[in-house]
Amino acid sequence: MRRQNTLRTLAGALLPLTLMLSSCASGQPSADSSASANAEKAYSASTAPQSTSASATVDTQAAEKVNALISISDNVERAYQRLASECMVSKGYPDRKTYYMVETFPVRDLLSPLPLSVEYARNSGYPSPTPPSRYASLEGSINMTEQEGKAYYGDNGKGGCLEEAELKLYGSETLAGTQGEVTKKLLPYIRASVSDGAYSSLDDEWARCMAERGYTYSSSDIAYDAVRGTPAAQQTAIDDATCREKINFEEKTGQVLDAYMTTFLEKEQGLIEQVTTAKKTAEENARKILS
Repeated sequence: MRRQNTLRTLAGALLPLTLMLSSCASGQPSADSSASANAEKAYSASTAPQSTSASATVDTQAAEKVNALISISDNVERAYQRLASECMVSKGYPDRKTYYMVETFPVRDLLSPLPLSVEYARNSGYPSPTPPSRYASLEGSINMTEQEGKAYYGDNGKGGCLEEAELKLYGSETLAGTQGEVTKKLLPYIRASVSDGAYSSLDDEWARCMAERGYTYSSSDIAYDAVRGTPAAQQTAIDDATCREKINFEEKTGQVLDAYMTTFLEKEQGLIEQVTTAKKTAEENARKILS
């Protein structure tokens, strides 16, 4: 169950990237079942069996370094939105102000279950099982016509305002594609961390703690699925969070993640150099665009 829920979370994270390549007809991404299925196919294709193992010498800052690598700054985001808006207005379409672009998430948010503190559980119960999107508020609020959507997304990602904005921001098609590429490259390492015995054994520790409180769930994911939308949800979330704190769930999860992110940083040097160049170029161009 944990792996299924992790797959669902990762597919959600891949969704904007998948839709970027396939949603020209609709004009905007929407998290419908067919799109989710496409995202899960993309996830499965990116995680073919391979020898990805935890590094013997762990960089305890590895996950933070990867987060910094894949993040998109506010300036780059603002510059992209300005370029996309100018392009669409020049083609005679209304200025939507905000347009979808490739979205990345902190690597911890790609693991299920998401972090849960006792304080959060007392105030809000369980969090959503998928990482929050910066574009969540736009769902259903932008209804592009097919023609407008094609003007933005182009044909198979080519010839639209999305491509034009990215090229002006990153300077080349190769550099523009690095954010999506690094996300896909990360997925096998994330999957390997989920399969690691040290990570999966946390379920056993958690289940024993929860059994002391009268629960029979074998993982937090199963607990969430069982009580979602019921009166028992908040108390279950509080007990869940209490048990996570008792067994140092987040600390141990971070240790496993750092081990695999260290491997990623060691094995993907070429891609990392390319992403670093892309980020530097985008930041320099963003300053010019926004000045």
